[in-house]
Amino acid sequence: ELFEFHGEDISKDKDMGVVKRTKTAGEGYDQPNDGSQVEIELTGRVEGRVFDQRTVDFEVGEGLNIAIPRGIEFALEKMKKKEEAQITLKPEYAFGTQGCQEKGVPANATVVYEVTLVKFEKAKESWQLDADQKLEQAAIFKEKGTKHFKDGKFEIADRKSTRLNSS
Repeated sequence: ELFEFHGEDISKDKDMGVVKRTKTAGEGYDQPNDGSQVEIELTGRVEGRVFDQRTVDFEVGEGLNIAIPRGIEFALEKMKKKEEAQITLKPEYAFGTQGCQEKGVPANATVVYEVTLVKFEKAKESWQLDADQKLEQAAIFKEKGTKHFKDGKFEIADRKSTRLNSS
């Protein structure tokens, strides 16, 4: 007898901050990585009310630019093409203590997203690049990191800097 089922805890700290429940299995075995170009359909709810519904195309790691919480990006790295999942995000993986006024999400709110990974193009890992490609990639990461830092998007800038250092 099953009394309770939360789904898969995919948060980095295993604190149930990002919980994924697969609704429809995806295709193949490949999953997006940091830097992948993804297209997703999503519907976000808070307190049972829809606050976000759209189809978006973006690079994993830069979702904050278009109000995609980090928790959704963590989940995308665990999804397969055409997979549909319900993603529950605690505030620290969603909109935090600030909330999101433009979308009507209050401070410290737990949000639930329905996400479909429509398609993706996986980013090459550093070991797959030759020396010239690594230099080119490093210049791109540096440029993007600098731009995000100047725009006050420190979390994204930090991720680009970290990726630059690992290349």
